[in-house]
Amino acid sequence: MAVILYGYGNHLGNFGVFASSLAQRLRERYGPDGVLLKEIVRRDAFFSYLASPPLRPGDQIAELHVFAHSIGGGIFIAYGDLAVANRRDEAFERARHAGRRISYQEVLDAEVGAILSEDFFRSPYEQMGGAVRSHMVADAFVKLWGCNSGVTHWVYSDGRHGHEVTRPSDTSVPYYWRALNERSVPKPAVAQAFAAYFGRVCYGATSGSHVEVLSRGHWESTGRYRADTGAWPSGAMIHRLQPDRGDYRAFHPMR
Repeated sequence: MAVILYGYGNHLGNFGVFASSLAQRLRERYGPDGVLLKEIVRRDAFFSYLASPPLRPGDQIAELHVFAHSIGGGIFIAYGDLAVANRRDEAFERARHAGRRISYQEVLDAEVGAILSEDFFRSPYEQMGGAVRSHMVADAFVKLWGCNSGVTHWVYSDGRHGHEVTRPSDTSVPYYWRALNERSVPKPAVAQAFAAYFGRVCYGATSGSHVEVLSRGHWESTGRYRADTGAWPSGAMIHRLQPDRGDYRAFHPMR
């Protein structure tokens, strides 16, 4: 059986389209009832679903696919979610009103719409690992679709593109994401953290990604499709994400 989980894409794309396209192809292999497709936008729901998936009796997960944006050492399944943004702002303001910088733990707790590399090794998610792994076949295929999930040696920064600050002592921008650098820096690729947690090889992109569509029997970028046809491809067509450079890289469980 295959499981496909997807989060919010916000202005960067509708992950539901990519997930549905993949589900359509995987049903050719696993049958009409052999693919579970689920939108999940909260960390607790993500781990709970995998610890107790709605499988048929005797079934196990042979493939797990996750569609989400990756930033730093994590995937952000609630990218652009206003409720998560508000929670982030409230945590920051509580620390500021107390006259201090936000802490590492406060950022972890605020980011309820992300699966960070740290989450796999802290309570309660670490303790859920046995249940998660028990539902997967020994050689299950795991893939993180989206940007940058295979980029290693992440160091978090604050600020905007072109003015990205990593030094904790720099007060030119508010201190928030840098709090995650207080432990375990640099961060591993989040695909590596997934591989370690699941005990299975996990694939992740080592660059940004672009959208491709299956047209006339081959894959082409949506930009090329529009140039050829004069229109953007319909959402009913088969779409996929593809790294801008190279392909998805395999990350193996750490021994």
